[in-house]
Amino acid sequence: MFHKIVVVLAVVLIAFFGVAYGQKGGGGQTLIIGGGSGGGGGGGGNRGGGGGGTQTAATPTASPPAGEVASGTTITLNTTTAGAQIRFTLNGATPTNTSTLYTAPIPITEATTIRAIAFREGMNNSAMQTAAYTIIGGATPISNAAQLAAMTLNGNYILTANISLSGTWTVIGPGTATPFIGTFNGNGHTITFAPSLVFVNPGAASFGLFGMLDTPGLIKNLRLEGSISLIGSGNTSLGPLVGFVNSGTIRNISSSVSVTAVETSANFAFAGGIVANNFLGTIENSYSTGNIRAENTWTAPLATDRANASGIAATGNNGTYNNTWTAGTINALISNSANTQSNARAAGITNRGTINNSVALTTSIVVTTHGTGTPNGSRISNEGTRSNNHALNPMTVTLNGMAKTLATGVNAADGADVTLANANTLSWWRTTAGWTIHDTQAAAQAAASTGGSPWYWSGGTDPRPILWFETTVNRP
Repeated sequence: MFHKIVVVLAVVLIAFFGVAYGQKGGGGQTLIIGGGSGGGGGGGGNRGGGGGGTQTAATPTASPPAGEVASGTTITLNTTTAGAQIRFTLNGATPTNTSTLYTAPIPITEATTIRAIAFREGMNNSAMQTAAYTIIGGATPISNAAQLAAMTLNGNYILTANISLSGTWTVIGPGTATPFIGTFNGNGHTITFAPSLVFVNPGAASFGLFGMLDTPGLIKNLRLEGSISLIGSGNTSLGPLVGFVNSGTIRNISSSVSVTAVETSANFAFAGGIVANNFLGTIENSYSTGNIRAENTWTAPLATDRANASGIAATGNNGTYNNTWTAGTINALISNSANTQSNARAAGITNRGTINNSVALTTSIVVTTHGTGTPNGSRISNEGTRSNNHALNPMTVTLNGMAKTLATGVNAADGADVTLANANTLSWWRTTAGWTIHDTQAAAQAAASTGGSPWYWSGGTDPRPILWFETTVNRP
């Protein structure tokens, strides 16, 4: 009679709660009552049994995120799964249920890679978190706007906190005689521009976080947000990162900054999504999603180009662009109809340069001139050397109110067509665009730390390549 009661009770439990059988770490079966409804099947190690209904522990997070840190920085591990244990290793091995138990922040005093997995009985083990850290190695930490403004022109700096800029900003490296030639590592942090920010450059008409960059200058691993605008008189060049790149390298930058440059005199207006003018520098593994606008309001006829706007750099001599992508809208216009001679130019990547493996997902390009002024617009670039570039179809390129007849092809001014459906798939970026895109953020972090590809796939509802320090696409 007793046995019959037990059987009946078990049936009732199955009917009302769901039952799964699993293996304890030390052997023997454990009855687990929960909401799962999967089929049977024994688990091993510290994994709960059951089939499709078995839940998985949340992957541990590491704070601060992987990258360069000051010696003595402590790393905090966390999982959102209540009751889970985090076990970790520092020797490159995959953690097991007998690895070191995380109980307190981990100090970093040398190059260290933390591998961590969350374990909870009755659940599948989490995916592994891999966080690689290196010591700053002589770089001066920057954690606020005052320290940022005090940087010297040839120093080695690393950002250790997000910074918001408002009020007045005097550019770093103001002119040709005083460019920034040091190293600035954003370390995955964000600089946000307030819309009311006023730029000051005592040396030249080049405006941005930096005024001018020159060799061997390097700026990398930085996210830019906000919006900026400038009304000037005397060659107004505005880019959120740099006004004028004479030479040097820009790497692993994302920007959602909307940029508006307005020139009121008989001079140029340059507006770029990352930099305004890239003369001979290299911009690689970077993207921009802000809306870009360059406008000249001069009231009399004036020959030659007077308004240039592009997704990465407004113009330049022969700067190089490798593995960049853009979105947003681009507008270059001569706004006063009395100026019947000035030309205007706009492009998805840049107006002139060497462009390789780049993708313009810009939604529209509009160029407006008057009289004999020539409107020039292209999905990739109006001039330069191009290799394996693609642009969104349909992207509208409108020149004085008329749709442009496109020159398409991977090496052409308007690039080869890519549909939005293809641009939303990882396989297209890997095979057709030719990008190295990692499956996980941890893999991208590890590769970027040794100079490899910094990209991984965002997935979700906004699928795009994003940089190792991001969790979502940088959108306005």
